[in-house]
Amino acid sequence: MLEIFGGSDASNVDEFQRTNSLLLSDSYRQFLIEFNGGRPGNAEFGVAGWGSTLVNYFYGLSTQDAYSLEHAWERVNDHAGNEVLPIGADPGGWEVFLAVRGADAGAVYFYDHTNEESTPIRIADSFEAFFNGLHPEGAFDDDGNFIAPDV
Repeated sequence: MLEIFGGSDASNVDEFQRTNSLLLSDSYRQFLIEFNGGRPGNAEFGVAGWGSTLVNYFYGLSTQDAYSLEHAWERVNDHAGNEVLPIGADPGGWEVFLAVRGADAGAVYFYDHTNEESTPIRIADSFEAFFNGLHPEGAFDDDGNFIAPDV
C-alpha cells in the first residue's frame, strides 16, 4: 500500500458489521484491521468486456467523508438492496463492491454508473483474490484482458 489510513481496531470493524448486519469476509476484515483502507501501490484491475481501471483508494472506517466506509455504506444502502458494500473507488468515481449478504457474500463486483442499463460485473470470487490481482498500470488491454505479466 502506498498510503494507509492507519489500522482499525478489531472491535471497530466488528461493531461496523454488527450495527449494519453485514458479513465481511475474513480477508476484507483483516485488511481493515491492518490498513483501514488507503491507496494501493499496484492498483490496476481488468473488467472483462469493459476495460481496466485503477483503485484510486479503498474506503476506511472513521476517515474523512470522501474515504469513509460508513459514508459509502449509507449513500449506497438505499439503492443497492443492502447486498453490497462499496469498498473503494476509481479516479472517475466508479466503485468496487463487496457482496455482504446472500449466496455471493465475499465476491467483488464493479459497477459502471454511467450506463443506466449496466449491471454489476463480478470481478473476483473474494476480496483476497481481487487485492492480490491488482497490478501496476498498463497490465491490461482495452478489453480488460491481462497482457503484461512483468509490468
